[in-house]
Amino acid sequence: MTPQEIESRATRAGQLLNDPLFQEAFSLIEREIIDQWEACPVRDVEGREILWRYYKTANKFRGVLQGALESGKVAAFREQSLVRSIFNMKK
Repeated sequence: MTPQEIESRATRAGQLLNDPLFQEAFSLIEREIIDQWEACPVRDVEGREILWRYYKTANKFRGVLQGALESGKVAAFREQSLVRSIFNMKK
């Protein structure tokens, strides 16, 4: 993937992560999972395990977007550093 593609993905990931509708939807899903987990009887080990996996999956989804955003920041920094290096070599 080119640095420009990485930066483009980062921009889109940032837009999603900062979108109020996405934040609301994610918070509602996360809250529902936690509420169901708290209401789950202690003897329902399988049910609690499934809810825990849902919770981890939801956080992984957010983490993938956050990772794309961070990768874009790194790519942009590297590109800026390269441009500065080239510019300094010409002096």
